[in-house]
Amino acid sequence: MLSGKKTISDMIKPMWKFINWLLVIGWMGVIYWFSDQSQLIPPTNPFLAQTIAILGHVIFFGILYLFFTRAVRLTDSFKPKNLMRLGLLFVFLYGVSDEYHQFFVPGRDVSILDVGLDVMGGFLASKL
Repeated sequence: MLSGKKTISDMIKPMWKFINWLLVIGWMGVIYWFSDQSQLIPPTNPFLAQTIAILGHVIFFGILYLFFTRAVRLTDSFKPKNLMRLGLLFVFLYGVSDEYHQFFVPGRDVSILDVGLDVMGGFLASKL
């Protein structure tokens, strides 16, 4: 019925978009917090510490990819292939900024391999 009144769905859509962008920003904050820690895993078992670090990059940046692409999809219309490219570019750029940030954190090092793991996480998430 075209009465000119907004439906509940029409009123919720802008709020839902906003919430999805808050998830992106909040998750970026979570990644930033972890990157700001001098030492996340005690080096008692180097293999375990390395495995957790690798999985951390893949999982955390995979989640960032999912949050970002969902927020973009709700905000704008992209072809799926272009949305995937945009999501991977975003993950790559945030991964680079994350490594740059770690350069200034005592006890942390910068690794281009970590950026590769970040992008891998985004790519794997794109296949879900």
